[in-house]
Amino acid sequence: MYCAVDRFTWKVIKDPDTSSSVTIFVVNNPHLDVVPKNDLCTDICSELSWVTWDIADIRKGVTFCCNTRELKDKILPFLPNEAL
Repeated sequence: MYCAVDRFTWKVIKDPDTSSSVTIFVVNNPHLDVVPKNDLCTDICSELSWVTWDIADIRKGVTFCCNTRELKDKILPFLPNEAL
């Protein structure tokens, strides 16, 4: 039996105090040998003080941090404006 798995898991995180948001993508592929190229967005993980894990850890899932507005314009047009 074959079961399809999404390429990424992702979540929009919004700070209600500043009304800013970020979208976190984790690559969902435990069989990687190298960190994949980020074709989704301009990665902003280094700008986020709370991202303290190794974002390039292939075993735990490579992480990309994206500006939510950029993603809405580029690949997630269905996101509600409240997510921005």
